[in-house]
Amino acid sequence: MFHSVETVPKKIRAYRGIIDDKLYDEIVSLAKDLRGVRVLHINSTATRGGIPEILGSEVPLLKDLGIKADWQIFDMPTDVYAITKYLHNGLQGSTKKLDSKGWKRYEKFNKELAKYIKPDDWDVIFVHDSQPAAVLSHMKNKGKAKWLWRCHVDLTKPGPDYQKRFINYLQDYDGAIFHAPEYGLAGHKPANLLISAAAIDPLSPKNKLMSKTEARKILRSFGIDTKRPIVTQLSRFDPWKDMPGAVTAWQIAKQKVPGLQLIIVGMVSSNDAQGQAILDKVRRLTKGQPDVHLFINDISGRGTKAFFVASDVMLQKSIREGFSLIVSEALWSSTPVIGGNVGGIRLQIVNGKNGYMVNNVKELAERIVKIIQDPQMAKKMGKFGHEYVKQNFLLPRLLRDELRFMRKLLKS
Repeated sequence: MFHSVETVPKKIRAYRGIIDDKLYDEIVSLAKDLRGVRVLHINSTATRGGIPEILGSEVPLLKDLGIKADWQIFDMPTDVYAITKYLHNGLQGSTKKLDSKGWKRYEKFNKELAKYIKPDDWDVIFVHDSQPAAVLSHMKNKGKAKWLWRCHVDLTKPGPDYQKRFINYLQDYDGAIFHAPEYGLAGHKPANLLISAAAIDPLSPKNKLMSKTEARKILRSFGIDTKRPIVTQLSRFDPWKDMPGAVTAWQIAKQKVPGLQLIIVGMVSSNDAQGQAILDKVRRLTKGQPDVHLFINDISGRGTKAFFVASDVMLQKSIREGFSLIVSEALWSSTPVIGGNVGGIRLQIVNGKNGYMVNNVKELAERIVKIIQDPQMAKKMGKFGHEYVKQNFLLPRLLRDELRFMRKLLKS
């Protein structure tokens, strides 16, 4: 039922010169104290999404530092996948309730998962997000391992029913990790709490530096006119990302910026009915409009980087957001970002410095026009954004935070 994910080897020394020496030296020092510690990360998928992107770099770095790390994913039936979409949305504030049959199926699935985990084989076990969160409540023996729940969603306004249920699942965990201090479930008081925002790997194919010349060449190969302004939204077709809102804002902005192009790079699973419905709506909104370029599930790696670099503005028109690696990836590419004034986006955008936070479609359209019409301001924003990510949202900082947390837990 569980499968270990193979990762590409990485070396911590490759980050010298990208991060400051003090951070590098602290990581190496912490790792010496934790050498030989057995660490397991558990989540639902090895492809697409922020968790796989983080673990795909973090786990090999842990190994390089002498920590016995493994990353395991589990098989999830289609009906359970649909249920976990309810959980994801409910924790972020959806009022659509999961019926008792759905809750029972979720618990039954987690009970099955529990049979395959051998807690005595590990010193620290990270359980990521809602899909396997209930597994510990079904363990007959939690072993000597320290169990940590790592939450990646926006918990500022969780649905009351989901909040009440999840508190019960989390009681036996030794600690929790959230992106921001305002996240958390009322009534849930973790014995140990770490506030540590997500982070991007500057050495992944998607984040290695790329010139504008190369980026524009790649976009031209997709049939995009790089001589005209470009605004791009890259995200899942998820109700919280508000893709239709981004389209409407572009339509308004285009009235003041003739020739403005909209690129939507979106991801959606074939078994995600909700995502497919949003995609259908976006297609209806953009039908017959030649300045819209729509890419579905076919852009990755360096191709994605090209959109970050060659766009004049990146959008993340979210109405809930746990973090959004895409915001940091765009800022790291020296491109201004306009995002929803919510959750983890607030951590990354310094309003007016590296982009803007907005509360509605009208504001989004106004900010698009403002950035497009002032190239010098946009350039300053891009420069500030790159430096801001360098100081706050690169993977080694996240690695340092978790190493500190593990050392604290294992010494207690």
